[in-house]
Amino acid sequence: MSAIDFEAEKKKVKEAYDFWIENEINHDIEAAMSVISEDALFLLPGMEPVTGGENLRELGKSFVETLVGGTWDVGHIEMAASGDLAVNIPMWKPVRRTPEGDVESEGNALNVWKKIDGEWKCIYCAVTR
Repeated sequence: MSAIDFEAEKKKVKEAYDFWIENEINHDIEAAMSVISEDALFLLPGMEPVTGGENLRELGKSFVETLVGGTWDVGHIEMAASGDLAVNIPMWKPVRRTPEGDVESEGNALNVWKKIDGEWKCIYCAVTR
């Protein structure tokens, strides 16, 4: 069994996260979904849990429909000793178009990543604010 290069794996998780966000900003939900597990579970304040590919696509579409930009930071990434699970705690400031003009907000989350068939996929996202 070969040793796990934890720094390289953390870099791959960051790349997957950045890819997800870049494609949400560009309103490309299908590309964003490529790094989200089809059976992922998303928890957002004030909403019932969302799971399943089609439900997650609809959630993503509703998230990006007014998105016009902002800043995102992958935050801290922690890797399990097994090398196949990781957690990141991102911070973001999305900018949304509203009838009153563009509005910036803040948020963060807890994302759980799993290496599935050699690729990092988000399996759980809990938005905390």
